[in-house]
Amino acid sequence: MLNLHFTLRDLDQFARKAAGFDVRLRATLMTAMRRAAATVEARAKALVSGPVLRVRTGYLRRSITHRVDPLDHGARGVISAGARYARIHELGGRIHVPEIMPRRAKALHFYVGGGGRGLFHGYGVVEVFAKRTRAHDVQMPARPFMSRALEETRPQIEAEIRQAVREAAAGRSLG
Repeated sequence: MLNLHFTLRDLDQFARKAAGFDVRLRATLMTAMRRAAATVEARAKALVSGPVLRVRTGYLRRSITHRVDPLDHGARGVISAGARYARIHELGGRIHVPEIMPRRAKALHFYVGGGGRGLFHGYGVVEVFAKRTRAHDVQMPARPFMSRALEETRPQIEAEIRQAVREAAAGRSLG
């Protein structure tokens, strides 16, 4: 059997402490969520800039943003990439390439074979001149940068949110 004993004075003291808890918790959770979302955004930009994709123009990296939305009982962090091609890089998939014809020249000029990274010198490379290329599909591999950023920063985010709850319970704000 569990017996709970308290006096009216103890209850009043608890009620005073608990009265501000919801406000403190919301404020500290919003602060923690802003930090967490910014952390994930920064990691996604770092992945796009290096190990996952090679940067050409920087448009995809610049399109990665975050926002934090307050909810009734917490907060939601949203990290998004606004570039049209962000989804195909993240998830992979099939892309239809239409027929390509030269605009100003008499022929298209490209290299086939030889293995990637723009290295066209070596065994198996063929230089091609063509009047057009036929329409075809290309299978793009998945190169996750958003989901990978979230997974890599998950322990840090969870620790920040736990700390926010502790700070709110203690009556302090993360500010």
